[in-house]
Amino acid sequence: MSSSSDAEQGTPARDIFFRQLHKMINNESSAGAIDWLPDGNGFVILLKEDFQDKILPSYFGKAKYSSFARRLKRWGFRRGSNPGIYLHNNFR
Repeated sequence: MSSSSDAEQGTPARDIFFRQLHKMINNESSAGAIDWLPDGNGFVILLKEDFQDKILPSYFGKAKYSSFARRLKRWGFRRGSNPGIYLHNNFR
């Protein structure tokens, strides 16, 4: 079982998740559905249905949006003030 400090210390699983997430956000084919926030402190999912149906399966298999959101929380992301915004101090 993982400890709560996993998100802070880093684990191979977290590193893999972060790399996949970074590739997904930076991929031009993802533009419009998910993008970096202007200040670079996180990202925003702009089109939830497109993201879930077209983008997410390419990077995280058959994961549902709710499972993806749980993984974000597990690895220390927090929700922003608006829907679809996720922030993390060590993810840029």
